[in-house]
Amino acid sequence: MKTDNCQQSIFEDSTEDICLFDNISKRIDVVKMDYIGAESLEWQELFNGYSDIKAITFSSGIGFISTLLEMFKSGEIIFGCEDVMTYNLQEIVAFQNKLIERIKASTKAAERILGRIDAGDVHFYVARTQLSHEKIYLLSSEDGRKRVIMGSANMSYNAFGGRQRENICYVDGSTAYDWYLEVFNSLKENSVDEISHKAFITSDLNENLDELPISQTIK
Repeated sequence: MKTDNCQQSIFEDSTEDICLFDNISKRIDVVKMDYIGAESLEWQELFNGYSDIKAITFSSGIGFISTLLEMFKSGEIIFGCEDVMTYNLQEIVAFQNKLIERIKASTKAAERILGRIDAGDVHFYVARTQLSHEKIYLLSSEDGRKRVIMGSANMSYNAFGGRQRENICYVDGSTAYDWYLEVFNSLKENSVDEISHKAFITSDLNENLDELPISQTIK
């Protein structure tokens, strides 16, 4: 255990020590916004009227994802690693296996999702080298309209169905969309593996590790 002014966190499930002095100098991105008002909406109204969605979610509900994607012509989803803390290879393999098996277990939803992946208009990615606790939804339409939804809501019915309290905000327009798109693309280009069709149809990924997203990236 380290003893150089660092202490192990008792508030986060982390196997690494946190050094308070090191954290002081680190900078974080903070988005400054103006409050315009609040409104009561059903989740479909929040997403309706757009043709493309790009999203980062920490945890998720597969049934909700399938239903949500049906509202869009194209989509890209990055799944943050909810079970990965140290990002060693063993943890990454275990998480990616668990995520894919959980999607496959939702049979009807998985079939619809796989059809969209086969058609090439939906892409799933899983985070690999960078912790992401973001919940961001980037919506764009063919007529140029753009919307960013952000807050605490993961991509699930519990979050968007009013079953639990969430902080949900949205901003319309290109300025916010373009900034968040850079955030999305940076994570996608540097820290994720794509989940392939073959990974979804492989019967036992524990016996076929070559089909896991990280194995494909390494290849």
